[in-house]
Formats: sequence, structure tokens, C-alpha cells
Amino acid sequence: MNSITHIEARLLAFLRDRRYCDLEITAETDLFDAGVLDSLMLLDLILHIQEVFGVTAVAADVTKKNFCSAAALARWVSARVNGFHKAA
Repeated sequence: MNSITHIEARLLAFLRDRRYCDLEITAETDLFDAGVLDSLMLLDLILHIQEVFGVTAVAADVTKKNFCSAAALARWVSARVNGFHKAA
């Protein structure tokens, strides 16, 4: 099983790798307010999560609560990976 810390680190690495600006992205950075996630980046992130963690997001999962930060994403992915499949 993937720990939340491991998942968070992988997500941060992905987000940092895809950003073309000097913004420092931390686990708590609001990805929407900081302009990190736009519609295309959101789709790229969803595909990355599916490929790396085997987690498929349905429309009900794609909420600001789940996708607002790397920390929130890591909690959501961890719950899905570890068998808790309730949409937020």
C-alpha cells in the first residue's frame, strides 16, 4: 500500500515537473487559487493518478475538496487505493 506521504511526494513531483513558472508548490498550496490547475492540467493530473496509482476518478470525485492541494489529493488517492471508494 502507498502511504499518504509517498503519494503526496509523487503528486508534488508531477505538479512541479509540469509547471513552467517560479511558483513554489507545497503540499498545502491551493492548486486552483495559485493557477496550477487549469482544465488541461486537471485532465493530465487525473490521467497521471490513474496510470501511477490505478485510481479512476469519476465526475463526483473531481471536486475542489479533493483536488485543492497535493495534501488533499494524497488523502483522496490513499482512500481509493486502500479500498474506500466513496465519492466526496
